Amino acid sequence: MERVGEDRYTTRVEPTEELDDGEKEVQQEGNEDIPLRMMVVVVMPMAVTVSVAMGMTVVVIMTAVVVVVIMFVSTHVSVLMLVLVGLHRSCLRYVN
Repeated sequence: MERVGEDRYTTRVEPTEELDDGEKEVQQEGNEDIPLRMMVVVVMPMAVTVSVAMGMTVVVIMTAVVVVVIMFVSTHVSVLMLVLVGLHRSCLRYVN
């Protein structure tokens, strides 16, 4: 193989015509690794982002449910207290 050029990270080579079968297999395996590398570099961060987003969605939905339940209960407790105070005052009015 002839060396064509070198950049910062990898050495680029151009195959010559005298490759035997073993060298061709090695070169073909190297070319097949590129899509796998691209999948790890591109797809994996997206998958992590989606899983984190789904987890955050579940947390946000559960938090919203808890907030709604707390508001519902506190509203009913407030109304119940007003009713009890009103009943108490009306009972005191009849007693006196």
